[in-house]
Amino acid sequence: YKVSSIINKKSKIMQKSQSAISTFVQDSFSGIRVVKFFAREKYIEKNYGIKVKDYQDKALDLAKTEAYFFTIILFVIGLLNVVILLIGGQKYMNNELSVGKIADFFMYINILIWPFSMVGWVTSVNQRADASMARINEFLDMKSDIINTNHDNYPIKGDIEFRNVSYVYPNTGIKALDNLSFTIEAGQSLAIMGKTGSGKSTVALLLCRLIDPTEGEILIDGKNLKEHNLENYRRHIGYIPQESFLFSDTIEQNIGFAIDNPTLKKVEEYAKKADVHKNIVEFKDQYKTMVGERGVMLSGGQKQRICIARALIKEPKILIFDDSLSALDTETEENILQNIENEIQKSSSIIITHRESSAKRADKILNLTKVENSASA
Repeated sequence: YKVSSIINKKSKIMQKSQSAISTFVQDSFSGIRVVKFFAREKYIEKNYGIKVKDYQDKALDLAKTEAYFFTIILFVIGLLNVVILLIGGQKYMNNELSVGKIADFFMYINILIWPFSMVGWVTSVNQRADASMARINEFLDMKSDIINTNHDNYPIKGDIEFRNVSYVYPNTGIKALDNLSFTIEAGQSLAIMGKTGSGKSTVALLLCRLIDPTEGEILIDGKNLKEHNLENYRRHIGYIPQESFLFSDTIEQNIGFAIDNPTLKKVEEYAKKADVHKNIVEFKDQYKTMVGERGVMLSGGQKQRICIARALIKEPKILIFDDSLSALDTETEENILQNIENEIQKSSSIIITHRESSAKRADKILNLTKVENSASA
């Protein structure tokens, strides 16, 4: 049991080292282009070697401990047999025991010792499993700050109101928004402009309720967002993130991800509206083309347009563009805005942008300014 507790500790250390290798390798492959741009292959190779050596040392240390464990078991078994032979031999010489009785002791001790030793072995295996489960429980035991208290299903109209909303990022203490208020009626569009760090993306995160405001309240259809059924509400949101993310799947599956059982015809329809259909049909496998991890096989503009198509195919009541036209040229941007003009009119639209060309079609424009680590309108 003493050795098993040591195995538990060393198993945790080894698994952390293994996790460090996995994370490093994943980052290296995901950022392979950046590695090549800066000619840092030798640096990556050196760091990988250091991490592998560290894992090797910890794995060997654990293996040695486990080797001691089995050696101790065999030593105890052998020692018991020697004790029986020594004491039994003395008693036989004194005519106190027969050879048959001594043989019985040998038989019984060997019958009993292995089940008892297996208890110790199972304990050591359990300790390794416990070390693994402890790492899993770190995630399972985490509680979300966003709690859904409503489970009703109902339609969302799309009226949006920010009422004296402020938000402070807990990790940095930076006040991203300070006393922000605005109103959008269903079907209207709002362009949000401002310098980097003025809190534009924070508005999008608050509206999607990925975070809750520190002060003030957000009203959707006149009802506090915290009181809405979060799952039902998000079904009515189309969100195009600032950093385009695609799953390692086909283009068809990425566009149709937002809805259940999408048809190829519908996927093509919204790919055309996002002005990406003409690029897709030039690929060898067209809509069956695998995009690679995080869409690595596509250009930045193609990824953004596929993300736009993915959001539009939901036909949402609230549509959020989080600076999602930045990787497009002005001509492509204009084509997309013309193509989705009807979708924008059907939904309440938030267009976060640095470009005046993206904001010119909006009904309202909100300009955020950065003042002393906070943003205000």
